[in-house]
Amino acid sequence: MGDCVPPPLLTIVTVNKNNANGLRRTILSILPILSGKVHYLVMDGASEDASLDVARSLLAGHKHASIVSERDSGIYQAMNKGWQQSRSEYVAYINSGDEIVQDAYTRLVSALESRAADIFYARLLLACAGVADLVTHERHPEQFKSDTLPHPATVVRRSTFDRLGGFDQRFRIAADRDFFIRAQKEGFSFLHVPEAVAVFYLGGASAGWRAGLESAAISRRHGYIGFWGWLGRVAWSRLTRSSLMTEERVFRLLQRWRGLAASARRIIR
Repeated sequence: MGDCVPPPLLTIVTVNKNNANGLRRTILSILPILSGKVHYLVMDGASEDASLDVARSLLAGHKHASIVSERDSGIYQAMNKGWQQSRSEYVAYINSGDEIVQDAYTRLVSALESRAADIFYARLLLACAGVADLVTHERHPEQFKSDTLPHPATVVRRSTFDRLGGFDQRFRIAADRDFFIRAQKEGFSFLHVPEAVAVFYLGGASAGWRAGLESAAISRRHGYIGFWGWLGRVAWSRLTRSSLMTEERVFRLLQRWRGLAASARRIIR
């Protein structure tokens, strides 16, 4: 009889399409934490660049990693395929081009073993090209009326995906926000881990005015805003489409705001 290998505790999924350089960075950050507990799955959307060559060369012969390359209809179909193909108790997603913070992510994995929740969520570090400093990004379920959890800093029990039907593929950019709201409404448990576990590089699919349009539609779908609120957000998204608020400027404003907030706290004390 062959050995009975237990399923991993966690599968980390990276969805990729024609982003060979970014995929290399992501794989190299994840490789050191792979083990019998942590499996890695690259879901490639039939890339036409060197993505598959990169993945195969870095993961060749690795028993705790696998690669799937096939066409898909978009990011969320690929993300749904990821949790459907996993055998683990928990599933996480790290975007192609982003990185994990290895020590902090290892502690997050330990929390999966020692604590109980359907969705674990942590902090995210935001990075912007040309800016040396990182900004810590933290959100909580109490903010779902206007925001969402940063999905690269979340870990979800696989059965939660199964019971909710995964991500709603009618949304192309912000389906993760819709998923987390549905999970909260259905009574699934959330647990915060106060660690910055991943680095998110600004400029992906979730950036820009179209993400604002989808987020407004999701807010209306879940009753957070009415027609006029939705219309106002649509108008704002259209306005910012042609604004001068580049990602770097937004990033620097975040840094300045956090600095002012820290100064205010020191004065109050």
